[in-house]
Amino acid sequence: NSSINTLPSIPIAEFDSTLCGLISFACFPQPNTTVTLDPIREVIMWRLQYRNFGKYETLVGNLVTVVNGNNRGGIRWFELRRTYPSDWSLYQEGTYSPDAENRWMGAIAMDGSGNIALGYNVSSSSTYPSLRYTGRQNSDPLGVMTQGEVSLAAGSGSNTSNRYGDYSAMSVDPVDDCTFWFTGEYNLPSQWSTRIATLKFDECGTEPIFQLEASPASQVVCSPENAVFDVAVSGYYGWDAPVTLSVENLHEGASSGFSLNP
Repeated sequence: NSSINTLPSIPIAEFDSTLCGLISFACFPQPNTTVTLDPIREVIMWRLQYRNFGKYETLVGNLVTVVNGNNRGGIRWFELRRTYPSDWSLYQEGTYSPDAENRWMGAIAMDGSGNIALGYNVSSSSTYPSLRYTGRQNSDPLGVMTQGEVSLAAGSGSNTSNRYGDYSAMSVDPVDDCTFWFTGEYNLPSQWSTRIATLKFDECGTEPIFQLEASPASQVVCSPENAVFDVAVSGYYGWDAPVTLSVENLHEGASSGFSLNP
């Protein structure tokens, strides 16, 4: 008695998943061996993490993509948002590949303050399969992982098989809604091993904050029509102060007003 309905397609920037071919199970190099590792290029990694912030909902996810046209892997990450009653749409996306290393098998999640953490594997002809992570704060410019790269576990040997490391996980601790738990695999000599790590943004949940969301994001109108926006104010971590709204950079002859302010 079940039914399946197709949701609207959400365009993202073009990406290339032909890592050593569309049916290859071996691609990324590692030191001192001809064995290359499975890029797992077929699927979105981990699972889309869902959050409901009251005024809007989010989904974050990641996948591996070619970043240099020559089979080097980087991580394409994205955040989808929905503000009721609108449909889901792309809020931000980016590709993380700061150097010549291959990055793949990522896991991504968002904490209760909207900060994002991304953990993943790293490998190259000079780097044994290892684990690292990066991240961004909610207040950072969209589409950029700003927090730099941190090593979680440095590999010390090459894997003897191209089948490697299925899979990674990134979850947020429900106790504080701030601590990320990351699980992934790195390589010791002749075998892979599991590392479990925790990480946390200092900015998560420490200060009362508010966030503004306007719907729609933009409008085109002709005089004398009015552009009407719904502006939602969401408070987090005990924010209970009034928020006074204003509009800047109005065109000459235009005016603004709010039905409730503050």
